Amino acid sequence: MSRYFKPINLAEFKKKINPLVEGEDFPYSLPPVIEKDLNKVNFAFENYEYGDSGFCDYPCGYKVLSNGMPCLFVNSGGDWEYPICFALYFDGTQIRGYIPQKGNMWSRKCKTAFGSEGESNLGDDKDAMFASYEQIIDEAKEWAKAEDVEKAKVALKAEKIRDSDYFDFDNKYIDKFVSEKAIFEDIMSRIKEKP
Repeated sequence: MSRYFKPINLAEFKKKINPLVEGEDFPYSLPPVIEKDLNKVNFAFENYEYGDSGFCDYPCGYKVLSNGMPCLFVNSGGDWEYPICFALYFDGTQIRGYIPQKGNMWSRKCKTAFGSEGESNLGDDKDAMFASYEQIIDEAKEWAKAEDVEKAKVALKAEKIRDSDYFDFDNKYIDKFVSEKAIFEDIMSRIKEKP
């Protein structure tokens, strides 16, 4: 399904989105269309930020992408989760949500924030967890430093061999794969200007 944005200036975008983000219920009660957009990944709104500084070097706050698309970037996650980044944008009719894949660190196999894999339909399947980290490492080759990718591969292999219940891979390695540039590129490749 194609996604589109309507090019408007940042001031107009803020007028459209302010009633949503300035209410007491944001981000806990979102319009159904946004909830549906964001439900592709299971994550918590326990900790969230949409001001000027976010979590883990994710983009946060109002940005205008190089294609002219204004967005509000929100970072969110529970204390037990590695946070994710999502964007809110105007499609010409309503505010929509989008969770980028590239540069955004969440479990592809379990479709959850890292730390909440047990809440997925795969449960506590360690093979799925390792496969998700392997996928992230493989994707990160496009934008991360080659040495960081190689270090992460070695560390993940060691974790597999160790086979411990405690797994501390996220903050040591995944932090290096967060990429604002990759997130912006993902959004611009998936959401096109309305014809």
